[in-house]
Amino acid sequence: MRRGRISIKPEDGFWAIRFHKDEYWALTSPETQLTLKERLARVCIFLEYEDGLISFYNMTDKSHIYTFSQGSFDGSLRPFFRLWSSDSGHLTICPVPEAAQPDDNLHHVSTPALETSYNLQISVD
Repeated sequence: MRRGRISIKPEDGFWAIRFHKDEYWALTSPETQLTLKERLARVCIFLEYEDGLISFYNMTDKSHIYTFSQGSFDGSLRPFFRLWSSDSGHLTICPVPEAAQPDDNLHHVSTPALETSYNLQISVD
């Protein structure tokens, strides 16, 4: 069990993006500023466990947001979501069609779709 302040960065087991002061950031060390065309409303997260990749996509226009390359994972992974302020709206976890894969319909960083990919789609209204 974790105690004290949690640092949300890959080195501590968190792969996250955030929206702060009208800017999007991948929470890397140091943080990576993201350039997006529009404010995110639907995000799909693809996990490719054996390749150590976690990819975020804007599902409104099916564009690639960011891919974290971990190298490898050790043990189980659990999702973690946080809305940073009370006026952020609400978070909805949406079902993902079984056929959803990071394929040619999504702009991806040339990583092949694997049988062991896991998908999660979220919507923030």
